[in-house]
Amino acid sequence: MQVYHFYELLPTLSRAELRKFRAFLKKEGAPGERLIPLFDYVKRYLPELDNEKHLDPTAIFYKLYPGEKTDNRKLVLNQLSALHTFLLDFLVREKLNRSDSLLEYLRLEVLRERGQYGTYDRKARQLSKKLEQQSASGIWELLFRARLYEDQLIYNRSDKLAEKAVVLEKLRSDLHEGFLAGYYKFAAGWVKICQFVQGQKPSPGPEPELEHGPLSTAYRLAYALEQFGRVEDFQQLLGIVRYSEMRRIPAEDQYELLTSLINFAAARIRAGEMAYLREAFELYRYGLKSKILLRGRGLTPDKYSNMVSLGCSLAEFDWTLGFITKYKRYLPAEEREPLSVLSKANVLMEQRDWPVCLQTLADYQFSNPHYSLKARLLELRAGYELPRRDEEELLQGCRNFRRFLQSNRSVKGDNKKSALHFMTILRTLVRRKKSREHLEAKFRELRPVFHQKWLENKLASYTPR
Repeated sequence: MQVYHFYELLPTLSRAELRKFRAFLKKEGAPGERLIPLFDYVKRYLPELDNEKHLDPTAIFYKLYPGEKTDNRKLVLNQLSALHTFLLDFLVREKLNRSDSLLEYLRLEVLRERGQYGTYDRKARQLSKKLEQQSASGIWELLFRARLYEDQLIYNRSDKLAEKAVVLEKLRSDLHEGFLAGYYKFAAGWVKICQFVQGQKPSPGPEPELEHGPLSTAYRLAYALEQFGRVEDFQQLLGIVRYSEMRRIPAEDQYELLTSLINFAAARIRAGEMAYLREAFELYRYGLKSKILLRGRGLTPDKYSNMVSLGCSLAEFDWTLGFITKYKRYLPAEEREPLSVLSKANVLMEQRDWPVCLQTLADYQFSNPHYSLKARLLELRAGYELPRRDEEELLQGCRNFRRFLQSNRSVKGDNKKSALHFMTILRTLVRRKKSREHLEAKFRELRPVFHQKWLENKLASYTPR
């Protein structure tokens, strides 16, 4: 089914927001009211707007305009586009209603530019007090608030030094916390980039010798995890994220900090510390339960796939199958079906239900080369595992796989190498002509390789003919 922007955005709304959006359309007068029948119709198919039979613009036109004999698909397309624009406007206004500081600040800027310093000073104080009452302030909110305090010092006509001293202390405190949090947040990002681009971490710079608030403390620990990889920093940050100070940290930063913990656990797993499988799994589950992983950048395809892999590794099959179905609606529309099908096939593979795994993959046509590659690898694995495998069919599958890799230009670099190396080892395993020593030497030589652990297990039980 073709992807429409309105169909992508609408499922992100809660039930309360859907009711408010309908009321918003009504308040917009004739332009909005004309769109209500279409909105009501589409809403019936939530949460997953992927019903091609009922949600295709032509089908909608004949449903909403039953007396018309001529297909006017373009009318519905224009209405869907208008609904998307209205929905964006509604969400912007909702955001301003929840946190209208930016709008108020713009009003203050107008007053200041027009020389209305008395009114400006009074309203700036009101906004400052309002911001001070927020339980969670992010980096830019702290710096924004510090800017307000600076303006108060400049434009306040009062000569009361005690009053200015209070404002100056607030300015210093917010600048201090905002600067430190930003320093450590982006220092952690710099470590990641250097490691990826240069292959090594940068030398740690001098740490600011200052006291830390909850936000800067959390980001200091996230930076330390990237730079030094210390378990004690992991435990301290875990305590902040899961138990104590999270209510004082904004949602966007909660997402970043939880991701830092997950990345640390993943690095430990790659280093062979399998105890961190459970740690990473529980971090993901906590992120879903608390909805932290549904905010920020959201439940990305990578996080979705990692959750499935962890669930399979820990034999949490029932939970993982439930997760695949429940949370696929949070994925980008074009990746929702291929990734959920592939994820179910992975679970079936780990459950040793190889025939159903093969059937699940055969029933879906993967158009994305990235997912097609993964599906073909899984098909070869499942085909090899069948108790009565057809060796000639499996070898033909290897030949087809090689042709796929040669003809598909979007599969390249390490992905292509890893796939070719996997296919080479699997083909040798099927033929069983080489000695185990020869095959083990070849296996050590061919790096990188997909499904390395699985191949190691097959090599351990390998016997030549």
